Amino acid sequence: MNRARFAIGIQLGRRTDRALEFSFVGINPAITGILSTCEVNVNVIFEGADIDAGNWDTLIWLFHGAIPVPGGYICTECKPEYKRVFPDLVALWTDHLFEGLLKWINEDLAPAKWLVLNGTVQTFNSAWITPLRPVAPGEANCVRHVLPLRIQPRKQLDPSPTATLTQPTCS
Repeated sequence: MNRARFAIGIQLGRRTDRALEFSFVGINPAITGILSTCEVNVNVIFEGADIDAGNWDTLIWLFHGAIPVPGGYICTECKPEYKRVFPDLVALWTDHLFEGLLKWINEDLAPAKWLVLNGTVQTFNSAWITPLRPVAPGEANCVRHVLPLRIQPRKQLDPSPTATLTQPTCS
């Protein structure tokens, strides 16, 4: 129903009782996402020979602290001036997680062409996406990887997978 709103498609991946993994159609597989009932984040997972494998950096992290109140739910993380009552968890999730992810995909991910990774062994890693290829070297004592963001998409067996998360709380 909302698929047309996304400049880049989302591919659903492995699902557990607590989270749903996802990736982006035609985007470097180092960029992966995880959706739970209280957060969505998009991480860069990269195994460089010069840096320990694993989560290199987080590109976006959206969170909510939903609690029930009379008339619906509020987010405990919102500043008082922005608190509002949502009629149900789906409305709160849509506002706090899904619309933010949609905006990031359309405004940041879609125009980007490069994934840039900077890091020093076992101390500091950073990642970002950019429409322009960086030409300057990384900082002293840093490793820099500049990777193409776009790849050829894989064929999917089911072009319209669906999934739902049912656990209403984070732990």
